Amino acid sequence: MPEAPVHFDGREQARDLTLSLVQQAKKRICFFGTTLDSVLFNHADCLEAISTFARRTPRTKAQFIVHNTQQALSQGHGLIGLSQKLTSSIAIEVTDPQHRQLTQYFLLIDDMAYLFGQHVTRYHGRVSFDDVSETRQLQQLFEQIWAHGHPDLLTRRLAL
Repeated sequence: MPEAPVHFDGREQARDLTLSLVQQAKKRICFFGTTLDSVLFNHADCLEAISTFARRTPRTKAQFIVHNTQQALSQGHGLIGLSQKLTSSIAIEVTDPQHRQLTQYFLLIDDMAYLFGQHVTRYHGRVSFDDVSETRQLQQLFEQIWAHGHPDLLTRRLAL
């Protein structure tokens, strides 16, 4: 029986829940949003958790797909540097124009946990650490968005 979702409201709560989810990841982390959210991901604890996850085995995958990475680049977002070092485990892609009207964000962990917010500028939403059904539905949406996305050339390291 799935765990009832917990509602969150506020930056700190969203950040703490994101960290808890990332720390429980074993195989796969997926994120969709308008940007690489600095509140959720650009702090030492979360970057360390993602780094540890990505180095665990060659089969772990962290996939981030966003509408735009310009703001993250200008802020020196730590996830970009991490993805440049761990290219086989961490991928950052940009959405296809057909998905750019979507304003929600969600984080999926393995096949069982999620964090979902309706609008990226408001840290208000729901989270569940054990809901395979809802996670599967969000995973299907993620896969559609990912299939149409493309690698973000701005965040890739150029090997010269």
